[in-house]
Amino acid sequence: MIDALLGTGVKGPAAGAMLDSIRQINTAFPLAKIVAIDMPSGMPSDSGALVGEFVRADYTVTFRALKVSQALPPNCDHVGELHVVPIGSPPELYDDIPLSLIEPRQFRSLLEPRPRSGHKGDFGHVLVIGGAHGKIGAAAMAGLAALRAGAGLVTVACSDPNLTR
Repeated sequence: MIDALLGTGVKGPAAGAMLDSIRQINTAFPLAKIVAIDMPSGMPSDSGALVGEFVRADYTVTFRALKVSQALPPNCDHVGELHVVPIGSPPELYDDIPLSLIEPRQFRSLLEPRPRSGHKGDFGHVLVIGGAHGKIGAAAMAGLAALRAGAGLVTVACSDPNLTR
């Protein structure tokens, strides 16, 4: 089934005949695969927020670049298998617009083993400031999280005098 009811300019939840059509697409053909063109109908393209009922697509074919909602949760979990395809727009139309998404391959170097000769100063210093007297748990957890994430040195600054010993 091809879903091409609504496009990227949708504002607010679908209503009336469009809402009825979305419901029919989602329920009338339980064995059919649904392919949405550009965006699943009823889903906004400019935010990750769900604003009403939308077509539950198995596949979405979008053009030129991802839309914001195709990259942000929870909408990104409802577009099915996403395919970005060229549409023939001249590249100079997009020269001043950043069309990129951070992908896992860009982080591979961060996951490589550290050199044996490495020093804690080679891997960054994180300063966590927070926590009132008796309420330093969040600051302590943030410090531990920074260490687990790979910071070379973490300093937790808080007002609790018991931590300075």
